[in-house]
Amino acid sequence: MLAEGRPAGYPVSLAAQIRLTADRLAAEHPGALLLLSALSLLAPEPFPVTVCAGRLPDQASKPLAQALASRLVAGPVLRAIGRHSLGRVQDGSVQLHRLTQMVLADHLTEHQQRQAAQDAEALLTAANPGDVAQPVSWPGWRQMLPHLLAADPATITTEQGRDAVRNACWYLMDRGQPAPPDNAWKSCMTPGYGSWARTTKAPCGPRIPSRALTATLRSTSGARALDADTLERRRRLLGEEHPDTLAAGVQPGH
Repeated sequence: MLAEGRPAGYPVSLAAQIRLTADRLAAEHPGALLLLSALSLLAPEPFPVTVCAGRLPDQASKPLAQALASRLVAGPVLRAIGRHSLGRVQDGSVQLHRLTQMVLADHLTEHQQRQAAQDAEALLTAANPGDVAQPVSWPGWRQMLPHLLAADPATITTEQGRDAVRNACWYLMDRGQPAPPDNAWKSCMTPGYGSWARTTKAPCGPRIPSRALTATLRSTSGARALDADTLERRRRLLGEEHPDTLAAGVQPGH
């Protein structure tokens, strides 16, 4: 519908207009388009881009890293995005409209999709608000939570990226949100554990808060299996008396 239909008097469709504008932006600021491509895979909420300036990990594409090398360098990039009306820029954050997200994501090639996923993970890593136990980090976690829940756990491959997802899940759990009817924690952690367990080579399995996931599954058979797997891995690698092994043998809530 977006590609074919258009209001009377308009020369191009909405999707075509977004793509044409994105091409013009890419010619002016290549890193700006890569930023928008990454944000198209996250939530349609404001993302604190300037927080990431100078903090992107090595996995970020070179043009994106250059565009966000510092807050000073990021300024013209964000202004260009606002000037082309591809996103709402305010206080160092960028927010994409859902339709813009859909068009940008749909236009990505397979290679561009992989790169956008890596850049999205780099942004999530750089914007990690820090220790969820510290109240000073809570406003940051409230802002980042929609994006971390929107990210596909299967595309997150680094420990730094996984740390951000794990901490977001702890943030949810500490606020009593893992239990029904709010299943945000469960929907985030369950696929994450499965995909990370398949890709990790560590004898202890993925460094994921499996005991916290167990708490969300305490009424199902999956909880016991998850705890048993964690305990067995830690026994094998760390030994019976290691504190992590002993902690794995304690049921959540006890």
